[in-house]
Amino acid sequence: MRDARGLEVSGADAGCVAALDRFLADFLAFQDAAANILEFARSEPGCLAAQLYAVGLLCYSQSDTTIATEAAPFLARGQALAAQATERERLLLAAVAAWSRSDFAAGIAALEVLIATAPTDIVAVKFAEFLFFQAPDFPRHLGFMRRAATGCADLPAFGAQLAFAHELNREFGTAIDVAEAAIAAQPDNPWAHHALAHAYLSQGALEQGLAVLPHHAPGWARHGRGIRAHNAWHLALLHLGRREAAPVHALYHGEIFGFDPLSPFEHTDTISLLWRLELAGLPTGADWQPLAEVAAMRAADAVFPFLAAHYVYALGRAGAVPEGEAAIAALQRRHGDAGAWRVGSALLPGVLALAQGDAARAAERLEPAMPSIGSVGGSDAQNDLFRQSFLVALIESGRAAEARTELRRRLEGVQPTPLDEYWLSRAA
Repeated sequence: MRDARGLEVSGADAGCVAALDRFLADFLAFQDAAANILEFARSEPGCLAAQLYAVGLLCYSQSDTTIATEAAPFLARGQALAAQATERERLLLAAVAAWSRSDFAAGIAALEVLIATAPTDIVAVKFAEFLFFQAPDFPRHLGFMRRAATGCADLPAFGAQLAFAHELNREFGTAIDVAEAAIAAQPDNPWAHHALAHAYLSQGALEQGLAVLPHHAPGWARHGRGIRAHNAWHLALLHLGRREAAPVHALYHGEIFGFDPLSPFEHTDTISLLWRLELAGLPTGADWQPLAEVAAMRAADAVFPFLAAHYVYALGRAGAVPEGEAAIAALQRRHGDAGAWRVGSALLPGVLALAQGDAARAAERLEPAMPSIGSVGGSDAQNDLFRQSFLVALIESGRAAEARTELRRRLEGVQPTPLDEYWLSRAA
C-alpha cells in the first residue's frame, strides 16, 4: 500500500495507512493531535512506519531519559520489522535510531540518502529540519531542502521549510519571497510566518516585522501550543529590538509561559525571553523560581548544549548555583568533550557566571566558545542569545573596546535597532 505522499508502506493495512496520513497532516500543521501516533503505534505493533514516527516524535522531547525509556520500545519493534521494510523505511529506521542516541550527524546522513531516492517523504524532511536544529550546518541544511524540493514543492508547508533554510543562510530576500509564496498558497501557515519573523529580525527590519506578524497572529490559535508560543516569542523579540518591555511582558504571560510546563520548547522560549530582557537592561516582569524548578529536573538530561545552557542560566538566576554546577558536572561526565560538547564545556560555566552577575568570569569563559558557538544548537535567532551574552559580559566587565569590535561585527550589513543603539551607548 502507499500513503498520501505516494510512498510504499510495508506490512500495512488500510487502517495503518490512514493513521500515517492523519499523522502527516497533523504534524505538518503543528497540531497537538500528531501525538496520537504514539497510541496507534502501541496498538498496531506491526505497522513499521508508525513505530518510526513515534520514535521521531519522542526525540523532540530533547530529553535523554524520555528517549531512553519511552522511545526504546517503539525502536525495538521497528528494528524487529526491518526485514520486511522498504529501503526508504530502513533508512528512516537508521535515522531515528541515530537520533535517539543523539548521533545527529548519522541521522542527517541517513536522511540525505533517503531524500535522494524518496524526495516526496515530507515527514523525513521535517525530521531532518529538527536534526539540523540540534546540529546546525546552515549551508548543508539549505542543500538538503533544495534537493527535497524536487518532491515536496507541491506542499505550502514545505515552502515554509525552504524559506527558513534560506533565512538561516542570510538570504533574506529569497526567504521572504518563498515564505510569502507559501502563505499565498496557504494563508494559515504558521511555519511560513515563523520564517518571515526570522528574516525581519535578522536584518533589523523591526517595523516591517511588526507590520506583518500581528496580522497573522490570530490564526496561530488554530494550531498546537508549541508553535503558538514560539511565534509569539518571535513577535516579542521584534518588540524587544525596540526595547519595549510592556508588549514583551504581555506576550510572555499571555502566550508563552505557563501553558505546557513539561515542554522543552516552552522552557527554551521562556528562559530565553527573560534572559534577553535582562541583557537589554529591562525588567523581566517575572519570577525565575518556577523556571528553576523545571531546570533542576531537566538540566543534566539535555541532549545538546543549547538546551542545557538555558537550564543552567535559569538555575543561576534563581540562586540555585550548586544545582547548576552539579548539572554541568553531570553533563561533562556523560558527554565529555565530544562534538558540540567541547564548545559547551566553555559555554555552560560562562552562562552560570553571567547568571550570578560575575561579568568578568563570564566573558573569560564565554570567549573561547564564541568562534564555534553555532555548533551548540539552535537557529540563528536562538543561538544569537549567546553572542548577546558575551557582548554584555564584555561591556559589564569594562572591556569596552572589545565590545565595540563585537558590535561592529554584529551590525555589518544590517540595520541597527534601538537595542543595538543601547549596547553601543554602553560600550562608548
